[in-house]
Amino acid sequence: MKKIILLLAISIVYSCAFFDDNGIDFTVKNASDGPISNLSFSTSEFIEKKTYKLLENDQHHSGFLSMKDNKSDGSYIVTFSRANGIRESINFGYYSNGICLNEWIAIDIKTDTVLTSFGQSKSY
Repeated sequence: MKKIILLLAISIVYSCAFFDDNGIDFTVKNASDGPISNLSFSTSEFIEKKTYKLLENDQHHSGFLSMKDNKSDGSYIVTFSRANGIRESINFGYYSNGICLNEWIAIDIKTDTVLTSFGQSKSY
C-alpha cells in the first residue's frame, strides 16, 4: 500500500511539471535619451517573437517568451531601432535543449550600450 501511495505521489509531481510553460519572463526598459522603435525579443531559433512598436524614454515592457517548441541550444536576441535610425541587434545569454537556465531576463537599453541581467526568483 505504501508503494502505491509513493508511486501515485511521484506521478502527480512529475505530471504537474508538464503543465509549467517552458519559457522566460522578461522586462525591457528604455533608459536611453530617446525613444526605441521596432523592438523585438526572441531566441536564436526564432520560433516565437515578442514585438513592440514603440518604447518611449523611461518606459518598460514586460512579458513572457514561450519556449515550448524550442529544441536546441541557443541564445536570446533583442533587436531595435534607436531614435537616430540606427538598428541594433544584441545576442546574449544561453539556453540548453530548449530549456531556460533562468526564470527571468532584464534588458536595460542605455544610450550607448545594452545591459542584461538574469535571475532565478521573480523579483526583478
